[in-house]
Amino acid sequence: MRINRMRNRPALALVLRDILDAPETTRQIWAKHDYHGIIRRCYDMLLVVGQPEIFDLAHEYRFPEASRHRLRYCGYIHHKKSTHRHINRKNSPNQFSVLVAAGGGGDGFPLIQTYLEGLQRQLSGLQLHSTVITGPEMPADQQAQLREQATGIPNLELLEFSPQMEEQLAGADLVICMGGYNTLCETVVNRKRTIVIPRTQPVEEQWIRAKHFANRGLLEAIHPDNLSPETLMQTIDRNLTHLSDDGLPDVLDFNGLERMHYWVNQLLEKQQTETLKEETLSCMHY
Repeated sequence: MRINRMRNRPALALVLRDILDAPETTRQIWAKHDYHGIIRRCYDMLLVVGQPEIFDLAHEYRFPEASRHRLRYCGYIHHKKSTHRHINRKNSPNQFSVLVAAGGGGDGFPLIQTYLEGLQRQLSGLQLHSTVITGPEMPADQQAQLREQATGIPNLELLEFSPQMEEQLAGADLVICMGGYNTLCETVVNRKRTIVIPRTQPVEEQWIRAKHFANRGLLEAIHPDNLSPETLMQTIDRNLTHLSDDGLPDVLDFNGLERMHYWVNQLLEKQQTETLKEETLSCMHY
């Protein structure tokens, strides 16, 4: 007896970030490439790593009913909450540890240059112990320019890369960063005061996420067009002079991996049931 399995195929789930780009741009791109048609024909489930209370992807991007039917919000994903002990290096109430990280570094030069200029001009009224990580993708000439600019600035460590990012994050009173998904999830789950200067090109994903997180009181966001040494240092002082975990609300659901596991299992169980039915019908026909 031979059973025809050609109709059977793997169960397919498409994983989407909470935010892709500006709504109008995303709708145009999806319509141009018929992504919803592809989803209807090829995918059994859409798993969104985010939550609709922050950004309702289906509403903002006007998903049709067929795509909405497949969609499951899973919550946010993070690596893990840091368990490293916070090393307190302060000698006075006005000394604080600041971590400045530019992700891969490919477009992080303006952020770090602006921060170093603020330190050079002593625009902050606080004593800052700074760890600045440029990122390995920053061009060599920009790295060299920042090293020269950092010369003579006290209490400053300038690194291209750090293999101890968890320790760096745990020891920071304040994080200054760009607005990538993973970066923001790590700072929020570790309850760190955060200032975000997101990229806005070639897509607006980072800026949109930063705005929505800022609206929930999870961080402060500065649009790159408004970035200056004065603005950045004023925002730093405001955050550090009101330093308290009590001010950070718990509004994000970080059970993304567990919920994705649940929905994948549900999808597999459904597929196995349908396959069993097909095989039973094939046997009966035979």
